Amino acid sequence: MDIPDIKSHLSIETVLAYYGLRADRNNRLLCPFHQDKTPSLQVYPPTNTWTCFSSNCDAGSGDAIEFIQKIDKLSKHDALLKATELAGAGKLPAAPVKPDGATMGTDLAGTFEKLKVNLFKNDKALAYLKERGLEGVECGYSTGKEMKGMKHCIVFPLKNKAGDVVSLYGRRILNNDTAKHYYSAKRQGLYPGYPSSEAKTLLLTEAVIDAANLMAMDNGQWIIDNENTGILACYGTNGLTGEHLEAVKSLSKLNEVIFCYCSGITTRN
Repeated sequence: MDIPDIKSHLSIETVLAYYGLRADRNNRLLCPFHQDKTPSLQVYPPTNTWTCFSSNCDAGSGDAIEFIQKIDKLSKHDALLKATELAGAGKLPAAPVKPDGATMGTDLAGTFEKLKVNLFKNDKALAYLKERGLEGVECGYSTGKEMKGMKHCIVFPLKNKAGDVVSLYGRRILNNDTAKHYYSAKRQGLYPGYPSSEAKTLLLTEAVIDAANLMAMDNGQWIIDNENTGILACYGTNGLTGEHLEAVKSLSKLNEVIFCYCSGITTRN
């Protein structure tokens, strides 16, 4: 796949979704390249390009490939490899090791442990879990002090292949809030984690909460056979990432994928 082919197959919306970003109805969002308080990054879907109009940012303008290159601080070659995977062909290279990678993972893991303790101190959070049938699922609660931007959120861990917490997803539980879904910066990892290599059936859900419901406890027993059945949450209807695809490809014993989306359940062998 050459560069023109990659550009023609890779939309800027796909790239944004991969990084847990989404433009508003005016195709603007908070710029991820600088500390942005008001949306200054303009996205142009017809041309799959973008421009940051803030005088405090030196990102300038670019296309989908240049967005990948800048946000991950990759060489042009590595950005093309990653773009090829996101466009639907080739293999997604391992994420480059960043100097603060270990610290970031450690901080998130430690933060999540604090959020788990918070959960049992908050009656509203516990009531929400009971109402949604999520008792027994691994999660925490953020008051807003522990995780900036996740105030009043039930928080779920996203994990890498080693089982480390590398990102967090927050579901705000106050009914008067219109925005309810939040991810930590530069989302990575899978929920509830990478499926077992023994998985013969894989359930793909539309959202993290849907996957959590499938894992809910029923009289002390898992509802599904979690030894031979894996679960993966997509991050919305357009939230199937390169990391999801690599996880699925690695399941050598897989013979069935079941899509558990709101419109119904279909299977593909």
